[in-house]
Amino acid sequence: MPSKYSRRYTHNMVRCQIAGIPALAEVHTCRITEGSYSPQAETPEDYYGARDLEWTLCDRNGRPALWLERKMTPQEFADIEELILRQHEDALSTDY
Repeated sequence: MPSKYSRRYTHNMVRCQIAGIPALAEVHTCRITEGSYSPQAETPEDYYGARDLEWTLCDRNGRPALWLERKMTPQEFADIEELILRQHEDALSTDY
Protein backbone atom coordinates (compact mmCIF):
# COMPACT_ATOMS: atom_id res chain seq x y z
CA MET A 1 0.00 0.00 0.00
CA PRO A 2 1.49 3.35 -1.01
CA SER A 3 2.20 5.97 1.62
CA LYS A 4 -0.21 8.89 1.81
CA TYR A 5 2.81 11.08 1.06
CA SER A 6 3.87 9.19 -2.07
CA ARG A 7 4.08 11.12 -5.30
CA ARG A 8 1.39 10.50 -7.87
CA TYR A 9 2.55 11.43 -11.36
CA THR A 10 0.98 9.90 -14.43
CA HIS A 11 1.30 10.43 -18.16
CA ASN A 12 -1.75 12.68 -18.10
CA MET A 13 -0.17 15.36 -15.91
CA VAL A 14 1.28 18.61 -17.18
CA ARG A 15 3.95 20.48 -15.22
CA CYS A 16 3.12 24.14 -14.61
CA GLN A 17 3.60 27.00 -12.14
CA ILE A 18 1.12 29.10 -10.22
CA ALA A 19 2.51 32.33 -8.76
CA GLY A 20 5.98 30.79 -9.09
CA ILE A 21 4.97 27.64 -7.19
CA PRO A 22 5.58 24.32 -9.01
CA ALA A 23 2.34 22.48 -9.72
CA LEU A 24 0.79 19.77 -11.88
CA ALA A 25 -2.39 19.83 -13.93
CA GLU A 26 -4.00 16.38 -13.98
CA VAL A 27 -5.88 16.05 -17.27
CA HIS A 28 -9.14 14.10 -17.13
CA THR A 29 -10.56 14.94 -20.56
CA CYS A 30 -9.03 16.52 -23.64
CA ARG A 31 -11.21 16.32 -26.74
CA ILE A 32 -10.76 18.55 -29.75
CA THR A 33 -13.36 18.67 -32.52
CA GLU A 34 -12.35 20.33 -35.76
CA GLY A 35 -14.94 22.63 -37.33
CA SER A 36 -16.37 21.75 -40.72
CA TYR A 37 -17.35 25.34 -41.66
CA SER A 38 -20.11 23.73 -43.69
CA PRO A 39 -23.48 25.46 -44.11
CA GLN A 40 -25.08 22.08 -43.36
CA ALA A 41 -23.55 21.89 -39.87
CA GLU A 42 -26.27 21.20 -37.32
CA THR A 43 -24.71 22.93 -34.30
CA PRO A 44 -22.26 25.78 -33.74
CA GLU A 45 -19.77 23.20 -32.40
CA ASP A 46 -19.98 21.30 -35.70
CA TYR A 47 -19.44 24.51 -37.65
CA TYR A 48 -16.72 26.22 -35.58
CA GLY A 49 -15.26 23.24 -33.77
CA ALA A 50 -14.97 22.77 -30.03
CA ARG A 51 -12.57 21.72 -27.32
CA ASP A 52 -13.48 19.98 -24.12
CA LEU A 53 -10.88 20.21 -21.35
CA GLU A 54 -11.31 18.95 -17.82
CA TRP A 55 -8.39 19.09 -15.44
CA THR A 56 -7.54 19.40 -11.77
CA LEU A 57 -4.77 21.55 -10.37
CA CYS A 58 -2.50 19.55 -8.05
CA ASP A 59 0.54 20.31 -5.93
CA ARG A 60 3.90 19.04 -7.12
CA ASN A 61 3.25 15.71 -5.35
CA GLY A 62 0.09 15.11 -7.36
CA ARG A 63 -2.46 15.87 -4.65
CA PRO A 64 -5.40 18.19 -5.49
CA ALA A 65 -4.60 21.71 -4.27
CA LEU A 66 -7.58 24.03 -3.94
CA TRP A 67 -5.41 26.60 -2.14
CA LEU A 68 -3.21 26.78 -5.23
CA GLU A 69 -6.23 27.04 -7.50
CA ARG A 70 -7.36 30.15 -5.60
CA LYS A 71 -4.00 31.82 -6.37
CA MET A 72 -4.33 31.16 -10.11
CA THR A 73 -4.76 34.19 -12.36
CA PRO A 74 -6.84 34.12 -15.57
CA GLN A 75 -3.59 34.29 -17.58
CA GLU A 76 -2.14 31.27 -15.74
CA PHE A 77 -5.41 29.40 -16.38
CA ALA A 78 -5.13 30.14 -20.12
CA ASP A 79 -1.43 29.16 -20.12
CA ILE A 80 -2.20 25.80 -18.51
CA GLU A 81 -4.95 25.05 -21.03
CA GLU A 82 -2.52 25.94 -23.83
CA LEU A 83 0.09 23.55 -22.35
CA ILE A 84 -2.53 20.78 -22.17
CA LEU A 85 -3.57 21.33 -25.78
CA ARG A 86 0.06 21.41 -26.95
CA GLN A 87 0.82 18.15 -25.10
CA HIS A 88 -2.31 16.56 -26.62
CA GLU A 89 -1.27 17.63 -30.13
CA ASP A 90 2.27 16.32 -29.57
CA ALA A 91 0.91 12.96 -28.40
CA LEU A 92 -1.29 12.67 -31.49
CA SER A 93 1.53 13.58 -33.87
CA THR A 94 4.06 11.11 -32.41
CA ASP A 95 4.79 8.29 -34.83
CA TYR A 96 5.46 4.92 -33.28
